[in-house]
Amino acid sequence: LFKKEMEAKIVDGVVTGDGNITKGVVLYSSSVSGNVFIEKYTDRLALILNGKGIPYTAVNVGMNPTAREYVKQNSKNTKPTTLPQLFYNGNYIGDFEAVREANETDTLHLLFK
Repeated sequence: LFKKEMEAKIVDGVVTGDGNITKGVVLYSSSVSGNVFIEKYTDRLALILNGKGIPYTAVNVGMNPTAREYVKQNSKNTKPTTLPQLFYNGNYIGDFEAVREANETDTLHLLFK
């Protein structure tokens, strides 16, 4: 994802200098984890979002300690370091499995309300 840039806007930060959270859909992942599943699931999650025409911002937590800490503190996942993670307007949406399941059951739109 981070190498390809796909259709996402890639940013260095999640929180601006004045403390505002990035708005819209934000996909948190890491390009430096060394875990092939993180890269695979990030690519698949990005394909789901792109396929549904959902614009998003990709944030590389491997290069951004502020974003990494934000995901750890705000993820409702039992394993908050599991990547990728998806947020909408600062609210936790889920990990790859949650988004994949919602997509397969045609309930993806409900995650963004």
